[in-house]
Amino acid sequence: MTAIVTSKFRTTNGGNFKRDISDVNNSVYIFIAKSDAWSDSINVLADGEPPIPLDTLRDEKEVHQNIMAAKIITAADVTHVIPRYNWVLGHPHSAWDDRDPDIFTKQFYVLTDESKVFKCLKAGPSNSIIKPTLAQVVPFELGDGYTWKYMYTLAANDATKYLTNFYIPIKTVISANGDGSDLSESEFAQWTNQNLSISGLNGKIYDIKITEGGTGYNPAPTITIVGNGTGATATCTVSNGSIDTITITNSGSGYTMATCTFSGGGGSGAAGYPVTSPGLGHGTDPISELGGYFIAVHARLEYEDGGGDFIVDNSFRQVGLIRNPLNSNGDAVTTASTINCLDTLVLASGTDWVVGDVIVGASSGAKAYVDYVDISKILLKIHQNDKTGYGTFLPNETIEGIIGGSGVSALADVYTPAEYTRGSGEIIFLENRTPINRVDSQIEDVKIIIEF
Repeated sequence: MTAIVTSKFRTTNGGNFKRDISDVNNSVYIFIAKSDAWSDSINVLADGEPPIPLDTLRDEKEVHQNIMAAKIITAADVTHVIPRYNWVLGHPHSAWDDRDPDIFTKQFYVLTDESKVFKCLKAGPSNSIIKPTLAQVVPFELGDGYTWKYMYTLAANDATKYLTNFYIPIKTVISANGDGSDLSESEFAQWTNQNLSISGLNGKIYDIKITEGGTGYNPAPTITIVGNGTGATATCTVSNGSIDTITITNSGSGYTMATCTFSGGGGSGAAGYPVTSPGLGHGTDPISELGGYFIAVHARLEYEDGGGDFIVDNSFRQVGLIRNPLNSNGDAVTTASTINCLDTLVLASGTDWVVGDVIVGASSGAKAYVDYVDISKILLKIHQNDKTGYGTFLPNETIEGIIGGSGVSALADVYTPAEYTRGSGEIIFLENRTPINRVDSQIEDVKIIIEF
């Protein structure tokens, strides 16, 4: 028995994931984690290669130990994206083909330098040398033989948040009011294009793929298009007795299924098929039409975001998503906009603690990484993981830095746990990275891309 996971299933799952993140009943956070180096020992400070994350419960528990801070994600922080293919002078492009099982891995659409996205309905005989520019409903053919359909223009805010060197934000605009009055100017323009495409382009044929050119044709044979629509016609030219090009003379309407035959002309063996449009027509549902089964999540980390929850002067090596973590009391899902996920230790006196140092308790033997030192040098934010072990610091014991610092006495009972219950919530995405250093004058635009 054979089976496949269809592109529509993947796109649907991506949409479900997007809605799940946006659901007001969920608290989904983007987090940064792991200030210590990719190494197997506290004595090795140089980073090795980031390991491939493993989908095991044990590894998930370790991630919880490494989380430094988290920021809540809203509906405005999530969107569908597609791979980015820029229009480049002299570059060839594939054309939309409803029979091609690999179509969503091919460059059948482009992003221009005017932030417009076009779908190629028919490829020219050679490379694309004329940039598509017309933001109109009706597909148009250019002088290089390429036929393009305008899809949408990137909204400035979407481009700022989600556009990368590798991905383009994409959406199918829906008006909750049904008349577009609830939409922004850019959304209304796309919504109008979608609706006019439904009414004007449904079931039209813009290309016939030649699978066999045949032999002995002179003159050109007659092409007959047969299907469940009406009105589509085409002609062809021959070269050395073989079909060379096919020109659509009437795109017809209403076709969801179509075939074609070649007759006359004194030859034989010619074969091809009409390419039908997706759904209700080209341009009606960009997400489905262009294979939007990637989801982007964006967060902007500004300086010491959350009043210092996101610490600076340190690095992070993991980025991920966590759903429904509990508050520090463990009695409810937290809804805070940001969360400090490090434990805090207050000491009796300050010294020259070093961020990245490992401290050890003289009596308990407990060890922890120093993630942050405040200006007074008596407040330390710390974390423990497999390399340090999971001991508990004792009140009033001497704390010493293994790498730097000197012995001091910890104040009794001045130990504050993280602002969430460590280990609670579901880690639903994790990416291991090379170190990214945060400084007090820096803003990070963190983008997570998930493929379904």
